[in-house]
Amino acid sequence: MKRLFLLSICVAAVSCVSSHDQDDNEELTRLAEAEYLVPVRQGGVDGSPFWNIHSTRFLYAPAFDFDVVDGAEKYRYTLKHENGEELVFESECPSDNLSPVWSDLAPGNVKLSVEGVNGAGEIIGRAGEREFFRAYPFVAKGDAPARSYREAALKACLYVHNMPAVQHWKESKTPDMSYPYNAYVCKIIGATVRTECLLAKELPHMRDEALSIARNAAGYLVMMAGSEKTVLEGWPPTYGVAPDDVDSHPAKVARLNAGKMMVLEASVPGEAYLDMYDATGEEVWKERARTIAGTYALIQRENGSWPTRIDRYTGERIGQTDAYPGHILRFLRRCVEQYGMADVQMTVDKAEAYIRDVAMVTFDLTGQFEDSLYDVLEPYSNLTNFTGSPYADYLLTKAEPTEEDVMNARDLIRLSEDQFVHWDYPLDSLGFRDRVTPCVNEQYMFEVPIDASSADVCDGYMALYEYSKDPLALAKAKALLNALTRAQDPVTGQIPTSLQYTGGRDLNAEDFWLNCSWWSAKALLRLDSILRQEK
Repeated sequence: MKRLFLLSICVAAVSCVSSHDQDDNEELTRLAEAEYLVPVRQGGVDGSPFWNIHSTRFLYAPAFDFDVVDGAEKYRYTLKHENGEELVFESECPSDNLSPVWSDLAPGNVKLSVEGVNGAGEIIGRAGEREFFRAYPFVAKGDAPARSYREAALKACLYVHNMPAVQHWKESKTPDMSYPYNAYVCKIIGATVRTECLLAKELPHMRDEALSIARNAAGYLVMMAGSEKTVLEGWPPTYGVAPDDVDSHPAKVARLNAGKMMVLEASVPGEAYLDMYDATGEEVWKERARTIAGTYALIQRENGSWPTRIDRYTGERIGQTDAYPGHILRFLRRCVEQYGMADVQMTVDKAEAYIRDVAMVTFDLTGQFEDSLYDVLEPYSNLTNFTGSPYADYLLTKAEPTEEDVMNARDLIRLSEDQFVHWDYPLDSLGFRDRVTPCVNEQYMFEVPIDASSADVCDGYMALYEYSKDPLALAKAKALLNALTRAQDPVTGQIPTSLQYTGGRDLNAEDFWLNCSWWSAKALLRLDSILRQEK
């Protein structure tokens, strides 16, 4: 109960601050500092596993799975900072958290050693040691976006709309493969449809053109789903047909994984079909979404889970990992709550039970990406924000979240921040940062700040704010999305996918994933809506 008690203290402190006190940066910074003293699901407490065995950086005071030293009456914790500073404290436990000195520990590289001490004060053995980076904490600055959140969102969508590969859909029913990421059918072409439907809604003068693009792109998804007989009725493939003469990385991945399906991916065209129904009122699109939802029900295992990957033609499992179904649940709940598909509720209930009873217990938020496939992964070796924050958003936006839902959501948000958010970053030898800050890394195996990762984490923060009016959550969301507006090209509207500088001091505008821009635009519009409602 120690973790719950400490967290309750911080939650109570946050609740004392009115949502109207957003300009009190000093208070928000203090609240953030207090929260960082509370470990994220401390291993060994309340049955929690040591999920951080592969973690290399921390914002929240960590605890490590160190050994008991025979004969030790207490343990001496020594933290040596790269700046020469040394901090020491003692505890009765070899795997206690570092909160006694965490506030005094400056950002930077740290070496921790924990030694057993006998009754005479003598060191009699080493319990363990660890090196890590003490990450930069959140500091409220009250900065403003480069432009309004709505303008930034629509400019980002218009950039996608004006891409030659997207304009191609006006006259074509097949994708332009000169844009290599079109090889990822569900993810990229599904996001194309969603972007155009959004523009049709938000900019009425563009409705006809946007829907002409959306219809052809959505039609291609339908064609690909029905072009070959598979056990996955209604599901377009994860990987498209990549010509042999195309040498891009996506093309290579698509050819290598032909006939394989990422189970998470089908939720994207499912959402796109619902967007098409919203935009056109045509029942056929809702029914196609219903078919995708029905296939999820048919292949769901008894414990409520799905495998990460399956054979598209046989339905057989590939590898040993299970999908973390947060994005699937977002789609399925939308089917139930917005479109009256009551028969889908059982699938939702089973998946929620799996996450609650299995995934949240192991707390192994493994990354699952179509272009970095690992069928066998050591637990906790590739954590990502992509699984945690979106599910936190899902839990907090339920009609009646339970106390357990709220606690799980807070833990998921805190983990995402702890492991992936960079509120600041060390300077290089020339005195520059190599990335836009603040920013959010995607996953352990791709430690690059991605715009969609910022959006994912912000969805969690914004859901927490909508649920609890926590001003710190709103301040953090603003800070991350403000950074996206600063990274955005003010002329073209492009929000670069990677927020890491390359070559000189420029952002890479070439390696652009339009689906990431979609998520950024949605997060920006959500923040705009929140702030408008409070005026």
